[in-house]
Amino acid sequence: MTVRRRVLYKLADGGLVIRTPGGAMVAPSGSMEKTFLQRSERMAEAKDALGRASRRWWAKGETVVLDSGTTTWYIARHLATKTEPGCGYAVTRRPRSLAGSTGIQTRLTGGVYRRTSHDLFGNAVDDALGNILLTGYFFGAGALSFHKGAMNYDAEIVQVFPEGREEKSFGD
Repeated sequence: MTVRRRVLYKLADGGLVIRTPGGAMVAPSGSMEKTFLQRSERMAEAKDALGRASRRWWAKGETVVLDSGTTTWYIARHLATKTEPGCGYAVTRRPRSLAGSTGIQTRLTGGVYRRTSHDLFGNAVDDALGNILLTGYFFGAGALSFHKGAMNYDAEIVQVFPEGREEKSFGD
């Protein structure tokens, strides 16, 4: 991880900046960034529907990565209800996101805990994700662009996966 990224992560965790794809912007006083609970309530019905649908996308024995975000939190809640043995493997940077699931083997990436979004970030996340042969990747889009498509708050995460594999793409 570069010095620039480490500094941006620390500033974002402290509420001084808001991470954007490819950088950050200064957080206004009384930050406009909503809390995790506020963000999870926005479009809750649609997020819940995506969570229910995600159960159909995940085939037995597959390995998926669950990124942080409120939509992926809904997805994790529904995936956690898969209880048949050997459902598959989930790698997440959100502690407790699949708590209670008896059929899914859950692996955490490690990293530094970020209170504002209840997830993990940093070098350990990049290292863990870079060594995974995944089948699918559930991520939350922070914004949509006509030129760049779906954009994620932690845009670097997508770049850590090894290239040259056939993968399914799942997004919200």
